[in-house]
Amino acid sequence: MTFENLWQYTRTAGHPSLITTLAARYSMHLERDIKPESEVAITIGASQARILKSTLYNEFPLYFLQY
Repeated sequence: MTFENLWQYTRTAGHPSLITTLAARYSMHLERDIKPESEVAITIGASQARILKSTLYNEFPLYFLQY
């Protein structure tokens, strides 16, 4: 086992093995195929998820106040 790739930061939207596992699990629950690279995003909390969703759907400007 080599350790050269174990100490790198993960990609912003989540580690590939994690998003692949989550996509497979939710594909069963939702009874449709979920694409890991384009339909699954990992966030560090609800605030980041809210900003991501709002940015993708243009729901409010990025300068909103967050409390």
